[in-house]
Order: sequence, then C-alpha cells, then structure tokens
Amino acid sequence: MPRLIPVGVATEMLMLGTVIDGERAHSLGLVNRLSGVGTLLETAGAIGEQLATGAAQVASTTKSLLLQTANLSTSDGIEHERDAVVDLFATPDGREGFGAFTERRPPTFGGR
Repeated sequence: MPRLIPVGVATEMLMLGTVIDGERAHSLGLVNRLSGVGTLLETAGAIGEQLATGAAQVASTTKSLLLQTANLSTSDGIEHERDAVVDLFATPDGREGFGAFTERRPPTFGGR
C-alpha cells in the first residue's frame, strides 16, 4: 500500500486499521471511479461495453505489460512498451485501428 498512497496515510491505515469510504479511496487514487448504489451495475456494464468494443489484444497486452514492467527501470519498461506497440500495430486489429483513425471513422475490430 505505501507504493500506492502516501506513506503516512498507509502507515495510519495499517497501524490503526482505519477503514476508509469510497470517496477517500478515490481521493487517494485507490479506486478509479465512484458509482452510486443504484448505478453500480450500469457503470460496470458501461465499462464492460467499452472493453468489449475495443481491440481484444490491447486489453490483454496492457495487463501483461503492467505485470511485466512493475519492477523494471523506466527505460526497460519503455523498451517493453515499444515492443508491445510494434507487435500490436502488426495485428489485423492494429491495422484496422490505425486505418480508422486516419480515415476518421469508428473502428471495426474483429480479433476476439
């Protein structure tokens, strides 16, 4: 936790067992977004829809990169990133995404 939030806050939470609410977790960067109880499923569905309409390899490559580069130096991490981007652009979805961008149209990804 001290790698994610200020050390003092992490220390307090760990030593005192302090429970924080969603707003505090959001302000500390522990959660990406907040959703009300009545809109939780709608919010989750919208995120799922965004993932489902994107290029499937981007999400899986991003997840792999995050795990692989977590403890690397910045320069080594950038090297891994560069290699991954080159590989992604060589896929059919990569070519489709780039073509859609240059043609100013929505992409149609097929690599599911």
